Amino acid sequence: MQKNIHINRIILEIKGLLGKKKYTYEQFAVMIGKSKQTLINYFNERSKIDIQTLYDIAKALDVPVTYFFEDKPAASYLTNTEQSIIAKEDQTTYAGKCKVYEMEVEGLKAIIAEKEKQIEDKERMIQLLLKSSK
Repeated sequence: MQKNIHINRIILEIKGLLGKKKYTYEQFAVMIGKSKQTLINYFNERSKIDIQTLYDIAKALDVPVTYFFEDKPAASYLTNTEQSIIAKEDQTTYAGKCKVYEMEVEGLKAIIAEKEKQIEDKERMIQLLLKSSK
């Protein structure tokens, strides 16, 4: 499911950029060296976009290929349904990131507790050495 949401997001981003740049499907298909039907098949997920085509698409839209994988808010040109799809993906990603961060925080707390214990032990050792040197 996560994979399909990500593919949907890429397709939505492409469609959004096409609208923003006012390219028709026919114009854009020519720009990337594909037929209009192939482009429609990509958009309807009847055909998969291979990596070379994604590079060609990015180049034709004048964006880096990484643009399609960046975390960014849903653009104003997306419909409410499209924004909901992206928001759902963002929530899933956010929840996963929160869990990872929570685990990292717990790990860091354990490290800090260990370091504090080491400091206390060293302070005791210093106090003992100071007492014994008097």
